[in-house]
Amino acid sequence: MNNASRRTLSILIGLVFIIGGLLIARYFMTNKPEAQRRRAMSSMVPVVETVSMKTAAHIHTVECLGTVTAEKSADLRPEVSGRIIAVNPGLVEGGLVKQGDVLVEIDDADYRLALAEAEAALLTAQSNYRIEEGQQDVVRHEMEMMGTDESDAYSDLMLREPQLKSAEAAIKTAELAVESAKLDLERTKIHAPFDAVVVSETADVGDYAQSSSTLIELAAIDRFFVYSSIPFSSLTPLPEIGSKTYPAELTLSDGTTRLAQTYKLLPTLTDTGRMARILLTADQPYTTGDRPMLINEYVRIRINGDSIPDSMMIPRKYLRDGNVVWTIDSENKLRILQAEVIDGYADEMLIRIDGPAEIEIVTTELSAAVEGMQLRRDGEPMPESPQRTGKPEGKPAK
Repeated sequence: MNNASRRTLSILIGLVFIIGGLLIARYFMTNKPEAQRRRAMSSMVPVVETVSMKTAAHIHTVECLGTVTAEKSADLRPEVSGRIIAVNPGLVEGGLVKQGDVLVEIDDADYRLALAEAEAALLTAQSNYRIEEGQQDVVRHEMEMMGTDESDAYSDLMLREPQLKSAEAAIKTAELAVESAKLDLERTKIHAPFDAVVVSETADVGDYAQSSSTLIELAAIDRFFVYSSIPFSSLTPLPEIGSKTYPAELTLSDGTTRLAQTYKLLPTLTDTGRMARILLTADQPYTTGDRPMLINEYVRIRINGDSIPDSMMIPRKYLRDGNVVWTIDSENKLRILQAEVIDGYADEMLIRIDGPAEIEIVTTELSAAVEGMQLRRDGEPMPESPQRTGKPEGKPAK
C-alpha cells in the first residue's frame, strides 16, 4: 500500500473515533442520571434535650458555714463547803434538768446549828434591848421626881441613850447573822438556774465540795446561738440585718435540717479575711427535730434574704462559658442569651436574662454552638426532605 492510501486510511479511522466519541457524549448528555436528594442532611441536625423555665421573684439567699454555741451557760460552784450527801439522778453528762431542780445536796448539819446559834443570839439581843428600854423608863421616872430637865446636856447619858442604841445595833447584827445563816443553809442545795443540758459534772456522793472547784457545767436549751462569717458582698441580700429578722435553714452534719433566724450583725470583723460576722438563733435546739443540735457543731446555713423580681434560678451547669445560656426558639434554632449573674450557690445560679419571660434551655452539650444553628428537640420526628427521582419539572422524560 502506497503512502497516499495509508494517509487516507488514517484519516478515516480518526474520523470514526471522533464521530463515535461525539455519539457517546450525546448519549450521556441526553441520559444523565438525576442526583437523589438524600435524607442524610436532616440526620446531621443536632438532637438536644431541653427544659422550660420562667422568670419569677426568687429569694436571694446567702450560704455560709457556722458554729453552734449556747446562748446561756453556767459553771456551778458550791458557795458553802461540806460533804456531798445527795446527787440528782439526772445529773449526768448530756442529761436534761429543769429550772429549780436540786442538783446537789451538801450536808447541812453544821449550817442548821449555825442558824440556831444565830437565832439564839438574836433573842439575847432583843432581850437586852428590852432591858435597856426598861432602864430608860426607870431613869426618866426618877428624873421627873427630882425635877431634872431632859434638855440638860447630860440627860442622854442619864437616860442611857448610848446603851439603848448599842442594844438596837446588837439586834440588827443578830438579825443579819440569822439571815446569813439561813442563806448558808439554803446554799447547801445547788439548784438549776434554768432549763439546761448538763455539759459536764464532777459531783459524787461523799466528795467534799469546796467553792474553789466547779462541780457542774450547764448550757441553756431554750435557744442556741450560731456564729457565722461571710464576705461583705454577701450582706447585699440582707440590707436590714439587725433591725429585721431573716429566716434561715441550718443543715447539720448528718444532713438533718433545723429552722433558725438572723439575730444581729456583730460589730467586729474576723481576724483573718476581714469578714463580717453574723449571729443567728435557733429556738428549742435540744428538744425538737430528729436529733438535738450539739454545741460546737459545724452547720451549713442558708439565709433567705430579699426577693429578686424577674429572675431565674437555674442549675449551675446550664450557665455556659461567658455567662450565656443556650436556648431554642419556636423555629428550632439556637439562641444564645447573655445572663446577668446575681449570685452563685453550690449547685444553682441566680440570674437575669434579657429576653422573654419563658425560655426553653438547651441542656445538651454542643461541640460548636453557633447562634441560629438548626436544632431538633429530642423525641421530635425527623423533618421530611423532598426527593427527586425523575426529570426536572417541565421536561418530559424520554
